[in-house]
Amino acid sequence: MPLIALVVSVLAAFGSLEGSGRPRPVVLVLAPDLAWVDVPAGLGGFAKANLTMASARRNATVTDAYLTIGKGAPSDAPAAGIGRVERAGLGVRLRDWHALQRHDASLHQAGRLGALGHALDSSRRPWALVADDPRAVAAAANRRGSVRRVAFHDMRAVEDGVASGALALIVEAPRPKLPTVLRATENLCVFVASVSSPARNEHLGVFAASPACGLGHRGLRSASTHRGGLVTLADVAPTLLAAVHVPRPRSLAGSPVRPVRGGSAEALVRADDRAVTGDQVRTNLLYLFAVLSGLGAGLMICLSRARVPVAFSVLAIPPASFLMMLLPWWKWGFVGAIAVGGGLAALLAAMAALIGRRDVRVGIAALTATVAAVVAIDAGSGGRLEIDAPFGNSSTGGGRFFGVGNVGFGFLAAGLIVVCALALDRWGRRAVPGVVAALAAGVALGTGPWFGADVGGLLTAMPAFGVLVFGYRTGRPAPRNVLATLAATIGGVLLVVAIDIQRAPSGQTHLARAFGGDPGGLILRKLEAAAGNITSPIGLVIVVGLVALAFNRPRLADRPALRAAAWALLVAGVLGSAVNDSGLAVAGAVMAIAWPAFFLLAPHPVPNIVSAGHREPRAVAHP
Repeated sequence: MPLIALVVSVLAAFGSLEGSGRPRPVVLVLAPDLAWVDVPAGLGGFAKANLTMASARRNATVTDAYLTIGKGAPSDAPAAGIGRVERAGLGVRLRDWHALQRHDASLHQAGRLGALGHALDSSRRPWALVADDPRAVAAAANRRGSVRRVAFHDMRAVEDGVASGALALIVEAPRPKLPTVLRATENLCVFVASVSSPARNEHLGVFAASPACGLGHRGLRSASTHRGGLVTLADVAPTLLAAVHVPRPRSLAGSPVRPVRGGSAEALVRADDRAVTGDQVRTNLLYLFAVLSGLGAGLMICLSRARVPVAFSVLAIPPASFLMMLLPWWKWGFVGAIAVGGGLAALLAAMAALIGRRDVRVGIAALTATVAAVVAIDAGSGGRLEIDAPFGNSSTGGGRFFGVGNVGFGFLAAGLIVVCALALDRWGRRAVPGVVAALAAGVALGTGPWFGADVGGLLTAMPAFGVLVFGYRTGRPAPRNVLATLAATIGGVLLVVAIDIQRAPSGQTHLARAFGGDPGGLILRKLEAAAGNITSPIGLVIVVGLVALAFNRPRLADRPALRAAAWALLVAGVLGSAVNDSGLAVAGAVMAIAWPAFFLLAPHPVPNIVSAGHREPRAVAHP
């Protein structure tokens, strides 16, 4: 074997600890191309979770995963990889470490490369990396880019290292060698983490902990995802450090995993199937929504009798896209999504038509209230409907795994604005207390750190809702009210940050972490992400809505509450796209609610849907 002398030297250094009575090592096994569908039988009794392979970029590589594990925060590798690995005494060092640091800094992500290796070195107890793949050095390197003790794969190195009293062993194990490594580390605390999953990381990976780790034999959860059965690459380093009782560096963005109920391998495979299917159909479903919106706009422009049923159908799609996650549509792929989502949308549209048979405003209010309520209630209960939904967050490559996504918050804000505007239009000042309460509840559920955690949504919602509340009597707020809205927005953001910054780093929002790190980097990262999302299919809805409203030419001169709502929706779309990394997708979500609602709320005649025999159109009733 190459470097056999180095292996012997490493083992000799470990051998000096034999008989010292110190705890036996904790072992972290890093396994490429591992998913729960094909794990070896040896992991059956381990505590289990799916591992999202998301790093600083969507299509992560093995090298990206190693760097992210070693950093304890999202990272990725430059195009040239990690560069040359050179011997340095008993260990190795990365010759191009400074280039890796510069590249990592350009990502504007929290954390610092080499955090895991530095923390293990600070314990002043020997530990080692055992690997075949030189890229694995990136997971164990310290802040100087070196690993003090390395053995290139010899199973005797694992076995003797186990017996030596080392603090920890980080073992890179290709899938065929994983059963051998598990036998050599039997009865120890062993963590197994994927560094890639099949099909170029289109699947979720594996994270498992042996019974000796004290985490049970069922499920695992992470504060980084706020949900059982799903952990992140950034959680691997803090979990290992917690197991060896080494203080956690503050730069780590992840958190130690904790036991949770459930967690069968079968359930994790089903979750992986849902995630994979959701990723495969999401783009096609977004394009389909844009196409249906365009066709619906054409029908509404050309056929007056089609306006109400088409508008109700378009408004029913956003809430249906989240409610469909309550049913196992992913078993049938794209066809299942169309059947289940389309069926729910048709049901919601039919119910709205029934409710609004005498006044279409009631049907519009019902649908816009439904989409706002679905998103808000889901945010208050953990955001489960957002995960892998067509307009939600991806569990395989998303940047967040809980709360309200940017598109979802666009639906929430627009739905609240329209339904509250209708209330103000009908009842005036009497509706103000209820409207303010509804808007406050939406802000709390959508942006609160414990719920939706969408800080960008707070920067969007406060000004937009202020425009509506202060301007419903005149059509637009007075300058003094603009200043009051701005002050309330700043105060709300500072309050959220003050509360959030007291929480554990892994549970903080990105804004709270930025206040203690690199606010400028956060802004740059969001701008770059927003620019990358400019071609999102839902952005096409903006064009559809503008064309539809241009043909319809809604006149709201005598409807100040609706005119204020139009300004509020404009503010929500513009600010939402400016402050969120989803970019124009937020404006597309706002427009998806705004254009069909305002098409019907225009003062010109619309068809009566009560009686099939009544062929004369009637105007929308005014209060």
